[in-house]
Amino acid sequence: NNNDALNTPEALISLLGTYYDRSSEEQTRLAALVSGKPDDLVYPVLEQALRNDANANLRNAAMELYVTFGSRSLPRLVMLLQDANEEVRTFAAVMLGTMGNREAVPALINALTDGDLNVKHAAAESLGRIRDDRAVLPLIEALTGDMWLQFPAAMALGELADSRAVGPLVALLEVPGANMPAIQALGKIGDPVALGPLGKLLEDEEPSLREWTLEAVAAIFARWPDSGNNLPVSPKASGILLETLNSDNHEAKRNAAITLGCCRIQEALPSLVGLCADRDIGDVARKAISRIGRS
Repeated sequence: NNNDALNTPEALISLLGTYYDRSSEEQTRLAALVSGKPDDLVYPVLEQALRNDANANLRNAAMELYVTFGSRSLPRLVMLLQDANEEVRTFAAVMLGTMGNREAVPALINALTDGDLNVKHAAAESLGRIRDDRAVLPLIEALTGDMWLQFPAAMALGELADSRAVGPLVALLEVPGANMPAIQALGKIGDPVALGPLGKLLEDEEPSLREWTLEAVAAIFARWPDSGNNLPVSPKASGILLETLNSDNHEAKRNAAITLGCCRIQEALPSLVGLCADRDIGDVARKAISRIGRS
């Protein structure tokens, strides 16, 4: 496959078809070879491969090259976001997110209102990957739309970590299915305003929801250790947190120790003292004891 032999669409398509049969070094060399070809040869071939439903390897190789060529591919992918084929629009949205180019943000924001749910989903995820502030308000608006869009929109807002999203995400805590990504996003944003609403879920009947919530609460306390007053801990929640200190799950145990310390729960002292020798969370237990001692 020498360079001169790659001057026809047929030769390039044939080469793309063998892309995943090659070593990573050969793939890099092949990408560089294709990159040296003019746009009017390369991009029609990549688009043809992208539309090939019968050959996933060919399509995936094309997607990889679109992304590898970076900003050179940007106008082509933005154009494909308007394509009549919803699968092509979805692929374009995914590739723009993988590229991470901020110039794609306006087109991806428009794609949040696409007629196809997969396209909207991919656009929300990609906006989360690019992390541009222009996406905050459109993603907040997406939270009120289709329930299947709430998940990626909430996760993306967590990646953007903008406090404007706290109120709208708190509203999702009451919505089954959407509450889990909302909890995670609130933990990533790290605003202590969210502690009060999250506190109610520390005593939820669903163990996995309690665990997600505890992780989010501990993440907020990691940033704002003196905001314990924002989190009223009910006797039931306090009991659950104390039980968690005996858990086999080290992460949950650590999060419970952080939370009990920041909320200055006196009843936790005996258990925390017992954890001081624990290799994994001894430091956290000692810090928690110190906090409670200062109350």
